[in-house]
Amino acid sequence: MKRNCEKLLSTKDGKRAIYIDSINKEIILKYINQDERHQDKFRFITEILLSGLRNSKIYTKEEINEKSKGVTAMKFFKGQENDRIYCKEVKSKNGSYVVIAAVLCERKKLNRFQKKKFLLSKKLRATIMKFKEKFDVAKDFKTQFEFESKEAELEHEAKMIMFRFLSELERLHENKPLAKKNIAEAIGTSPSYITQVFQGDKLINLMTLAKLQEAYNFTFEIKAVPNKEAKFSEQNLSLKAM
Repeated sequence: MKRNCEKLLSTKDGKRAIYIDSINKEIILKYINQDERHQDKFRFITEILLSGLRNSKIYTKEEINEKSKGVTAMKFFKGQENDRIYCKEVKSKNGSYVVIAAVLCERKKLNRFQKKKFLLSKKLRATIMKFKEKFDVAKDFKTQFEFESKEAELEHEAKMIMFRFLSELERLHENKPLAKKNIAEAIGTSPSYITQVFQGDKLINLMTLAKLQEAYNFTFEIKAVPNKEAKFSEQNLSLKAM
């Protein structure tokens, strides 16, 4: 059985997009909109995906067999509620990277039988409107990407800058992922602090970034790009191994 989905938001160039399963849309949106805490987490996850960043603490593959290829999970409050929005990663006909938010699973793991039921339509439809200067957002989902205040928006941007640094650390070690406990030991801090940083609950400082460089023998390279020229489907931060 094929299922339809609706576009939620995309990069301006259309190379990355997030859709939502039409059947489960109401349930998923009710979960996201229950309070500002959940909305903030969803904004972080979606912007990380559209920016091409990596953060296994809040989004990762959960493929249990060949039939569940492309199954991923948006992780909400790991170690607390431990909720999930299970997704499907696909390529559109024009080659765009698409993530489809499909199934909400609260406070428990999705079983294998449910994962096997991911048969999502490739016929993606949407009504598009502009949101800020970063992404195109469907009109029906505008409220999910609004901030209560300028301060809240700036805090979100600060965490996204942090996630760009953390994403580079994960990318450098993609063949042998780093355990958060090992990262904590390498820079002399607690595992709980590292978990909070990767989940966006705390902001990292420059001293910690310097410790990461020293511990793992690499150098962060920073590039500033005017907003009108920025392409959020690509990273504006790179690193060079020493």
